[in-house]
Order: sequence, then C-alpha cells, then structure tokens
Amino acid sequence: MKSKSVIRNTLLGGFLLPNVRKSFVRVQLANNVKSRKLLLLGVISFSAVLKAFYALSRDIFESGPDANGYIPFALGFAENNFFSSDIPGPPYYPSGYPFILSLFARIAPENWFELSQLFQIGMFSLASYCFYYLVENMFTWKIAAVATLILCFNPAWAVVNSEAMYETLLVSFLIFSIYFLLSPRQKSESYTIGTLVRGGALGGIAIAIHPRVLPLFMIVYSVFFLTRLKSLSKGLALAGSTIVIPVFFAIRNLRAKGEFTLMNSFWDGQSFNAFLTGCRSYACAAERVIASPIGFLEQSFNSGIGFWSPHSGPLMKGTWYHNISVLSYLNGHGYNTVSIYISLIFSITIFLTWIYGTILLHKQNRFYNALLFSLGGTIWLTDILVYGENRHRLVALIFMLPAHSACAFELYKKISFGSGKNSISKANF
Repeated sequence: MKSKSVIRNTLLGGFLLPNVRKSFVRVQLANNVKSRKLLLLGVISFSAVLKAFYALSRDIFESGPDANGYIPFALGFAENNFFSSDIPGPPYYPSGYPFILSLFARIAPENWFELSQLFQIGMFSLASYCFYYLVENMFTWKIAAVATLILCFNPAWAVVNSEAMYETLLVSFLIFSIYFLLSPRQKSESYTIGTLVRGGALGGIAIAIHPRVLPLFMIVYSVFFLTRLKSLSKGLALAGSTIVIPVFFAIRNLRAKGEFTLMNSFWDGQSFNAFLTGCRSYACAAERVIASPIGFLEQSFNSGIGFWSPHSGPLMKGTWYHNISVLSYLNGHGYNTVSIYISLIFSITIFLTWIYGTILLHKQNRFYNALLFSLGGTIWLTDILVYGENRHRLVALIFMLPAHSACAFELYKKISFGSGKNSISKANF
C-alpha cells in the first residue's frame, strides 16, 4: 500500500503538478494582459477627457490656418444640395472632411462645432487603441504602450483634436483601415468579402478627406496582397470598395465645378516650393525641374529640413495659433534666436532617434519595420514637393513613434546598466 501511495505521489508530483503550475502561469499571464489593456483603455479615455475639456474651452475660430476655410465649406454642404455649385471650397480643398462636419451641422445647428470636436476626439481615441494592437503585433507590448501614450498625450495632437482641421479624422480612418487589413487576429483564409469591403471603405474615406494618403494605401495594399491575400476576386472587392467614395466626391466636383478631381490645391499651394507653384500639370513641373535641377534639389533639401523643424514657417503657425509651446513663449518674449536653436536641436534629435530606433526595430521584425519606415518616409518625401511644413509631420509621426519608443528603451537600458550589450529583443520587451 505504501509503495502505491509513493507511486501515486510521484505521478502527481512529476506529471500533474507541473501542468497545474503551467496552467497557473497561463492564467496569471492572461490576467496581466487583461489588466494591462484595461489600464491602457483607462489612460486613453483619460486623455480624451482632457482633450474634450480643452476643446470645449476654446473659442470657435481660435484654430489652425485652414479652419476659416473648412467651416464655411462644411456649412455650405449643410445648407445646400450635395452637388450645388454654391458650396465654397471644392475642389480647392478636398470635400470629405467638411462633408463629415456638415452632418453635425444638419443634426444640431446650434452646437454642431462642439459635437464635431467630441466626435473627432472619440474617433482618435478609438484609433489610438487600434494603433496599440497593431504595434503590439508588430513588435512588443512595451513599445506599443509607450508609442500609444506619446500619441495620446502629445500636446500637438491635443490641439489638432480640437480644431476644424482634417488631420484627426484622416489619421483615424487611416489606422482603422490598416487595422482591418493587417489585424493581428486575422488569418489569410478568414478574410471575408465583408471584411475587405469595410477595410476598403474606411480607406476610401481617408482618401476623400485628403488624397495625400493615397501613396500610403498603395504601400499598405501592396503589403496586404503579398502577405495576406492572393485571391483576385477578393482583391477586386477591396480595390472597388476603396475607390467608390473618392470617385463619388470627384463626380460631385465635376458636376458642380467642371473638374473631375478630389482637389486642385496641390499645385496652387506650393508656398515653399517656387519650382512648382503656379503649375497646373505634371508636365509643367517636369519642365521647371529639368530647367534648373540644382535649384530644385536645393529647394527640396530646404523643405526636407523644414519638415522636421517646429520652427518652419511662423512660430504662431507652427503652434496652431494657440501659443502653448515653449518656442512660442520664447519668441513672444523676444528670444527668437534661442527658439531657433532649440528648434534645430529638436529637429536633429527627432531625426536621429527615428533612424536609430528603426535600426533597433529591424532586429525584431524586418518586415513590419520596413513597412513603418516606408509609410513615414513617404509622407516626408511627398511633403518635400509641397510645403516642407512641420504640421504635416504629425501624420508621419504616427508611423515613427514605435522607432522613437525603441530608441528610448535602448537609451534607458544603457543609462541604467552602463552597458550597450543588451539590445532590445522580443523576449525582454
């Protein structure tokens, strides 16, 4: 009998108890993951409350440089037929964003602006949560958490969320579409036509808000077709659902203004690129570049630097007319030179940390790192041809944040341990 009990205890100790311990560890890990995500949701919600308080405390016209153009544009959609030629704005501005604002103007004419601000803040918060899941799947939860926190509490985005400016919804729908297509929970065989149509429609809304994201979707869709989907019929469903909304708005401009386009301000708005300003076609731009290639490269180089610097253009413009930044404070008190030097240091730091963080992420996941680098770099390159203005860096920053987070972790480790031997790895982070 004693030998039987010994055998029984041995079996329990050798086989059952390790399994129990493993189950316990799995439960603990699951609880930790759940708690972590609940905490993140709470933090994102808290940032949304702060943004809402800030947004509702501001005057309606204390906003960014395009607000006075977008607000009449939105009211024009609310007060007129969709195809009316009396709507001010199109096709100089894209119609997608003011049309969304006009829905609130129709529903609540007295409080539409406040409602639209709260809607933008809510959408951005939801997009931040989707952003976390995407980055977590690409790299690690720590990198995803830090990148998401920066996104939520970045003062520049707090300001954008409160304005009649398109960037908030542009980024939100861009992230939503990428999440549907590159969702960590989706497998190639589980992509239904409905899923693809939703992802494409969300992308189409982003393109209608501003077609500057069109090159980004070309990259994302190429990645998607190469890695997730190779069915022609499903590919056509995705492509078709993506172009429906942009084509609808282009037809609107054709009927109202005689131009089949989402916007024509691409050429008129080359305020920082004299080689392209005034041209109305790619042929005109090509002729000017060929006539003075050195001058064009010099202008593009200056625009490329301006893209990184918060001092590009007037400081008041760079802080969205809110005067809440250190640079604006220094400039307002006569320390313009100091603010310029700070801007240069900031620009160099942001660029170098992006490059260094990209090298670190390359060791974790080359494929997703290349995707993020391509998206951020594409925005930079396209902006060189347009403005070279810091405001557009806000969109590119979304795809650079994981690299900045990886760089911050690596620098923290080197400072803490006094050694550069421990590099970021999937196991530790």
